[in-house]
Amino acid sequence: MTVRARLLGPLEVSVGGHRVEHWNGRKGPLLLAYLLLHRDGPPVPRDALAVSFWPDAAPDASRNRLHVTLHTLRTDLQTASSVPVVLFGENGYLFNADLDISLDTEQFESTAECGKRAEKDDDVNAAMVAYQSAIVEYRGDLLTDYPYDDSTLLPREHYRVLMLDVLGRVAQLDFDTGHYSASIEAGQRLLALDFCREDVHRLLMRAYVRVGRPHLAIHQFEICSRQLRRELDMAPALETVNLCGQIRARSAV
Repeated sequence: MTVRARLLGPLEVSVGGHRVEHWNGRKGPLLLAYLLLHRDGPPVPRDALAVSFWPDAAPDASRNRLHVTLHTLRTDLQTASSVPVVLFGENGYLFNADLDISLDTEQFESTAECGKRAEKDDDVNAAMVAYQSAIVEYRGDLLTDYPYDDSTLLPREHYRVLMLDVLGRVAQLDFDTGHYSASIEAGQRLLALDFCREDVHRLLMRAYVRVGRPHLAIHQFEICSRQLRRELDMAPALETVNLCGQIRARSAV
């Protein structure tokens, strides 16, 4: 039997093909996600979980909250299947060894890594196929239903940075192979996640020129300038300013 979990974007979990439709409370799903993201390591001790999720509570209180949360989580999972998913072993909490675990985070990282390896081998087509697969897996930031929980902050940033890297590579490869409209699409998606990436603004400026829309290139420069001033209180780099000057002068870029 397979447990499928989608952690990128809104949380989705199914057990044996049956989806968990409702979660009672916030901590149970977060606890499940925490265990999933740490499942390749040793079992997670009870006290470590209690401290991670209730750091300000007294030890007895945090252990009691953990017990209640795990009971609720198991009840939620049983609405999809009676097969136990999370077990307590000799050294801590772990997943039922009889279950296969399928995680979108692992697929996302795997396909992104395949893209990087293909690039190193100068196989642009294979790299693009892998990168596009990674982009499909990334439905949104990690656990968008639970954006402010401390346990999600570091892994969320990890996957977000990886997604930015993937989009950056796709935008550049599309540009290098003459697919300028696709490069613009990937670049704009990247800027929607990190709008202060000045290198991507420059790439879009060049791509707009290549598709015969220099006015959009100038507009992109203006967007870049406003965002840098508003968010970082700084002006565009000289390289960006010079590129805009070249475009205004109708020079080849």
